[in-house]
Amino acid sequence: LHRLTFLTGSFEDGEIDLPAYLASVKIDTEIETAFKKYAAAENRAYPQDFYTVTEARILVSKSAFKEAWAKLKPLFKEAEQHSYLAGRLILSDAGRAAVFGSADYTEDAALFEELLSGAEKKGSAPDKEYPALKKYMYAFYAARLRQRAGGKDNLNAASQLYKKAVSHSGSDKDYDTALWYSLDLLKYRSFELFFEELCASVPRWKNAAVYEDLVSYASMQLTAVKNTVKLKRLYEAVLKTGLTEAGARHAYLLGRLTSSADKETEKLYTAAVETAHNFLYYRILAAYRLNKPLTAPLYRKKFLRKENTEINAAEAVHVLTGFVKYKLYGEVYTQMRQLYPDIKIEEAAALSAALAEKEHYADSMRIITYAVNSEGGKAGEEHLKLMYPRPWKTLVQNYSAEYGVPEYVLYALIRSESYFRPAVVSRAGAVGLAQLMKPTAAEIARRLKIEQYDLNDPDANIRFGAYYISDMIKRNNGKIMPALFSYNAGPNAVKRWLKQKGKTPDDLFLETLPYAETRGYGRNLLSASVIYGTLYYGKKYNEIVEEFFPDFKTAP
Repeated sequence: LHRLTFLTGSFEDGEIDLPAYLASVKIDTEIETAFKKYAAAENRAYPQDFYTVTEARILVSKSAFKEAWAKLKPLFKEAEQHSYLAGRLILSDAGRAAVFGSADYTEDAALFEELLSGAEKKGSAPDKEYPALKKYMYAFYAARLRQRAGGKDNLNAASQLYKKAVSHSGSDKDYDTALWYSLDLLKYRSFELFFEELCASVPRWKNAAVYEDLVSYASMQLTAVKNTVKLKRLYEAVLKTGLTEAGARHAYLLGRLTSSADKETEKLYTAAVETAHNFLYYRILAAYRLNKPLTAPLYRKKFLRKENTEINAAEAVHVLTGFVKYKLYGEVYTQMRQLYPDIKIEEAAALSAALAEKEHYADSMRIITYAVNSEGGKAGEEHLKLMYPRPWKTLVQNYSAEYGVPEYVLYALIRSESYFRPAVVSRAGAVGLAQLMKPTAAEIARRLKIEQYDLNDPDANIRFGAYYISDMIKRNNGKIMPALFSYNAGPNAVKRWLKQKGKTPDDLFLETLPYAETRGYGRNLLSASVIYGTLYYGKKYNEIVEEFFPDFKTAP
């Protein structure tokens, strides 16, 4: 109600506490427009620091950090005189402005440290919220600034400040955020120290998912040097958390790095196959190692969804089908999660099919995937086909045949790249279904002697994508997985990595790639190829595994 009142300007001064309201919300374009209109009025009813802080927060929302910090820094130098410099969102925006807009990290870190010292001396009385929050924010952003300043002394100071932030945290989220940064800092100082602290910190984690990337980094480093002793320690630590996907990864890697095929190795592979997780890649590879069929259900980790008690199921379905009827396709998935979070799988399948029929494949897949991963959702073949559809079938068939790329690999690539959105553009500038960079597309067009093309056109995009992955496969001696790495990270990067790693088997080579995105890309593409291949093309999963990893056929 306050938002609507503010955006429409239908209020008198004093009718709502405008400073308190704006301090409680994130700045967006609508808030910006309404504030500028309000601030332009001649009669300003609030202290000047309210206007200055809000103007700076608008700049932060536009990533104009340098300009924002120029406005905020003078206020922070006299913070005790500016009561509006309080509250989580204001302090967070100010901290980000300093970290990304500072001209002198050391000087600005010292400013936050001075504020921290003053807040620590004051304790938590008499205000119950802000001093505790201020201590956390001051310590956290002082640490960020010291880290950006670099150098041994600054990094040592950053480490201590992160620890102070942990001690001053007032919520589980703040605690995990500060601890994550503290551990992440150690990665660049000493892997040994980082690893020991990571394992030791596991019992203190509030939300284990926050630390998944740090666990993955440790796993990458240990796999690269084949340190099975520490990898086992990490596996045992991970088993104490809710990181079931990470557990599957470590079980497979430990089994893979063990030279002998014994009961312990079989036990590790079995854990990767049978544990309740949704990391299909490791389930597939472990099943291959065990020489066992890949049995349903593929998705075994289920999430309990809360019922919406304010609207019954029939009413929710009626509203959702209304969105489809009136062509509000983009609203269906978002509104489904709000109105009917515990939607039954068959009702979700009907909505998914309706959107797929209208060629809104991305939301169609999101809806059915959400339902399949919900408690009680049992996926049959018809549900998997909604999760892994085959749009533009004729185009994919033709260009797969022309350029010698298996259809199921090309479908897996397009699905992973764009979720079948023809007009999507990535932050890096990649365009369309196969996510092609414009210079790459121009080079492909030159080779194919095509003068005019539109990357938003499915025909051109699928053709260019099929040609490019075919070219990458040829450059990698007919091997699919390194070709996919090249497609994602660029052929020069993959050449460099291959030179560094020597004759490492491709599945272990994947685990050592320095780009987390590329590691995930390879895993996703194999998993999707297996599903497409077995679902539509009569392939056995082990045949596809061997196409991706031909060394599996000859190596133990």
